[in-house]
Amino acid sequence: MKNPWEEIDLEDYENHMGLDSVRQLQVMNSIMRSQFEAYPVCSAMVLGVAGGNGLEHVWREKYQTVYGVDINEDYLRKVEERYADLGDVLHCVRLDLVHEADRLPQVQLVIANLLIEYIGYEAFREAIRKISPEYVSCVIQINTDEKNWVSDSPYIHAFDGLDAVHHQMNSAELTSAMHAIGYDMLLQESNDLPNGKALVRLDFKKRGNMKESPRFKAVIFDLFETLITEWGHEKYTKRKMCADLGVDKDCFDPFWNEKGEDRYLGKIDFEGSLLYAGSKMGLEIDAETLDLVLKKRMAAKAASFDHILPEVFDMLNALRERGLKTAIVSNCSSEEVQVLRESELYRFFDEVILSYEVGMKKPDLPIYEEAVRRLGVKAEECLFVGDGGSDELPGAKNAGMTALQAKWYTNRFPQKRETIGDFPVAEEPLELLNYLV
Repeated sequence: MKNPWEEIDLEDYENHMGLDSVRQLQVMNSIMRSQFEAYPVCSAMVLGVAGGNGLEHVWREKYQTVYGVDINEDYLRKVEERYADLGDVLHCVRLDLVHEADRLPQVQLVIANLLIEYIGYEAFREAIRKISPEYVSCVIQINTDEKNWVSDSPYIHAFDGLDAVHHQMNSAELTSAMHAIGYDMLLQESNDLPNGKALVRLDFKKRGNMKESPRFKAVIFDLFETLITEWGHEKYTKRKMCADLGVDKDCFDPFWNEKGEDRYLGKIDFEGSLLYAGSKMGLEIDAETLDLVLKKRMAAKAASFDHILPEVFDMLNALRERGLKTAIVSNCSSEEVQVLRESELYRFFDEVILSYEVGMKKPDLPIYEEAVRRLGVKAEECLFVGDGGSDELPGAKNAGMTALQAKWYTNRFPQKRETIGDFPVAEEPLELLNYLV
């Protein structure tokens, strides 16, 4: 049975891709120029070369060998015709990547644009294992409408057979798949297209001797909205809590907030704060109501540990593989983290420093110094990772650490958090690994 790509006429394909309502041909050409220029290599391979769009950016003074790989022989003949001037550099190879990856030669750079969608992550990983390049630069299409992933055009029916081989793409899943075979992300950038689509470029570098020469000896994490999130599941909001207490939230807030720092420092617990606020409002909270509110609060906080991104665990596993020490430093009160030490997360950490247990809080210097002391490292040997709440990033910097803003949860907020100051940013968990070299 033929692959559906063998049945698609190149003229239909390129006419569709070049329409103003699609614009993929133009955007891809610009991306390929950057891909060919980006890295110090002299050999490259374009997987899914199609008609050769972008090969005009192959610089003879730089490249000794460039392979164009495709399953469609007609496409390859057109490539050879269009780029005859690259005859001594360009070599076209007809190959089915799903079944014949063992025939692939080795090169320093692999370019794979709008290809992985049609062979899947596993087949792509096998191809990369065989080629063993230093760099991989790929482009995937992100679709807001998963059913209509081909843009409407007069040529749309030329692509009807592709449903049988098409896979929806996700940048985090691709990053995880590449990490599993020894490649760390170097770059991620998005190019918006018409019709709500986007082309996302992801570049990777083969993991070399990072384990032997790490930049840091320890990575210290914030907890809420960095390792776990309160979004994506039902929250027990203060408004709901006030409804259960039978009090007005606006009247309750000042007294509750008054004890916020004391809760973090372990000077008063959750129940004590409720009783304090109630007494200030002339309300006596009975034991049954107090117990109900406490249980709801603990259940909502515990749910945060059930909604951890899988990529967070991939990141933590990668840190362990590199032999890095890890710690949690969190501003929290006791009821917020009752399940932490029984959670799947806990086993990944050498030290857990909770503000209410140690009587210190971020962004004050002592809590960072306590983390450094427990880990047995110097502050400058630590990478601190947090979403940025409680001024934790400037606090870590003042303590002598390198601070990194984590946005993988805050990007999912109804309102995304802005970048804080000039701190570097990781949009996805595995991007953190790029800062280790």
